[in-house]
Amino acid sequence: MLRSEKEKKGVEYREKIGKLFSDDIDPHTAEELKNEIKTQDKESLSLEQFERIWNISGKIKAYNEIDINSAGKRVKQIIFSKKNYNPQKILIYIERSAAILFIPLLIASLSYYFTNKTISDQRFAYNELDNAYGTVSKLTLPDGTKVWLNSGSHFKYPLIFKKGIRKVYLSGEAYFEVAKNKKKPFVVSTSDIDVMATGTVFDVMAYKNENNIEATLVSGKISLAKETKSSLLPTPVISISPGQRAILNKEKKKIILNKVDITKIISWKDGKLIFENDPMDVVVKKLDRWYNTKIILVDPELKTYRYTATFDGETLPQILELLKHSAPIEYTIFPRKKNDNNTFTKGKIEIRMRKGYKNKTLR
Repeated sequence: MLRSEKEKKGVEYREKIGKLFSDDIDPHTAEELKNEIKTQDKESLSLEQFERIWNISGKIKAYNEIDINSAGKRVKQIIFSKKNYNPQKILIYIERSAAILFIPLLIASLSYYFTNKTISDQRFAYNELDNAYGTVSKLTLPDGTKVWLNSGSHFKYPLIFKKGIRKVYLSGEAYFEVAKNKKKPFVVSTSDIDVMATGTVFDVMAYKNENNIEATLVSGKISLAKETKSSLLPTPVISISPGQRAILNKEKKKIILNKVDITKIISWKDGKLIFENDPMDVVVKKLDRWYNTKIILVDPELKTYRYTATFDGETLPQILELLKHSAPIEYTIFPRKKNDNNTFTKGKIEIRMRKGYKNKTLR
């Protein structure tokens, strides 16, 4: 999305420049455009460079209209005609003929330079996406890999993948359907560990404020891997099989493998939240992230309660009411406050044990 808007602006900008040098623009707009070009950063083309490119393009047009064969015959006639034999004239004609032959070479060289410079620049250019809270976004990478981004995720990927590796960067949660390429592994880089695959389907959860990083494999094969200075590719630490989830504890640097319900783990990509006998603190954490609201469990004993439900499109107040009917809780919603810069504070909700109830397990 961002890239297409940028390209559109670039096309409009070049059209204005074309009108400027062809005198097809009013004086006021022409002056504004000249000032805009002059105030660009150092890496942008100057007005003089644009004018030289415009003049060259005019010569290309003239070159295309020249009959080279006829011009060659004319040169021969001048050289071998005694009547017209004049060394100075011959030199002028040779110079013009050389210019005709030089222009294609010049244009080819310029084209090669700018094309390769663009490709070189793109290898170091990245797209970065910040996914809004409460939304799921889908995108397709340059290699054909499909990616779903969960609420509050940040994702970064290159416009052109480097030779030998397809590396992307994630903070948050994403679901990947990787395009197969055994010669070019696909690597998801997170804050503490990488996830490496060649062509498979998997989910990675790596939020900055979470203690754990999780990688869940749907199909194919993936590995948790650590970066090394001596190799382009990270070194595999542990392999994961379909239906398994690897959990890395950031503090303890310990990895645990377990079997999981895949449908429950990846339900978010279809806009659903599935809870199956999950502790209340886990439920609250997911709701907090999904709705970008700070939810506080006031009474510690609430963390031991477990909850089972599937939410598909409900608002946060609706979910809280459902929780209230199924659990001995009550809640208070605090309104957002407006800051001095016209932004609003994050929402806040406090959940506490309903008066008169003892600790129970929800079913």
